[in-house]
Amino acid sequence: GNKTVEKVELPSCITRIDHESFRDCKNLQKVVIPASVTSIGEDAFTGCGIYANEQKWKKGALIIDDCLVATNNDLPAKYIFKNKTPIRLIAERAFAMRKNLKSVEIPASITAIPTAAFYQCENLTDVLIPATVREVGNVAFFRCEKLHTALLPTGLEKLGMGVFYGCINLKEQRLGEKIEVLGQGAFYSCRSIKQLAFPSHLRRIDNGCFAGCTILEAIVLPATLEYIGEVAFAGCAAIRNLEIPARVNSIPRQLCQGCTHLYKVILPEGLYAIGEEAFDGCIGLEKINIPLSTFRIGERAFRNCQQLRRIDLVPHIHLIEEGAFADCKMLDELTLPESLKEVSD
Repeated sequence: GNKTVEKVELPSCITRIDHESFRDCKNLQKVVIPASVTSIGEDAFTGCGIYANEQKWKKGALIIDDCLVATNNDLPAKYIFKNKTPIRLIAERAFAMRKNLKSVEIPASITAIPTAAFYQCENLTDVLIPATVREVGNVAFFRCEKLHTALLPTGLEKLGMGVFYGCINLKEQRLGEKIEVLGQGAFYSCRSIKQLAFPSHLRRIDNGCFAGCTILEAIVLPATLEYIGEVAFAGCAAIRNLEIPARVNSIPRQLCQGCTHLYKVILPEGLYAIGEEAFDGCIGLEKINIPLSTFRIGERAFRNCQQLRRIDLVPHIHLIEEGAFADCKMLDELTLPESLKEVSD
């Protein structure tokens, strides 16, 4: 909101220009952005003198020192980055909610797609991501419902939260071997993805990562996996087999809730608890192995598993919580161990 400053030269120690840093600086006509800057927050220059100067805009994009900081509704349906010198970074939310945008070719000079870069671009159908990109930020393609092509490069190292959340037409995706963490809701409701190979060094799958991926099948989790978040595969109706790796020590809440075609699950030795509603509504599940280390079965963990006939409860089980096996209509054999201290409602 400064009304007097006309020019700003940032020193080379600056690495980030944060949200709204120069917003509404009406007389600001020039900013020198050093090469040390690697990220620019949303609306960093909105309403400033540069932003209001029509001559500074080129084909619907405002570029300052080779940084694309904002776009407007003059953006062409197919956007190809063209500049005298390569664009080195894109600001957060730079293309967010541009309804006319259908196709984008990101140049090889870009190493990161920032937070919410293409947030809710409702008509965006394809994005060409170059091999140089190492990071895709949170909600980068959030609810781009017509997006069907946006292949991640094999050298990608970081995938944020909700990157492809609600991209219901995304048909194919690949995960590079350098990815160790899949962020919360990264592929939530990507219901056109059928096959996906997991990185061999993957350590974490966060909450709701693949929830609602209704045709995703043949999931093979790597041995390096240490943590799976809540609701990670809920509603993945096409999954038939699931083997939980040995390093995972608990099954989280609603892990496979509503996986209606799941018939075989292998749980690892060392597992100590099965969380609430973990396999609720898995109507095709026929048998489950309870590892010897397990001491707790959570509320409604196996509710409505209509094909479940037999459960071998191990001698360390202390607690069977409310509704754990409710509506298991085919269950005809059950032995309760001496260790059992409580059976809930």
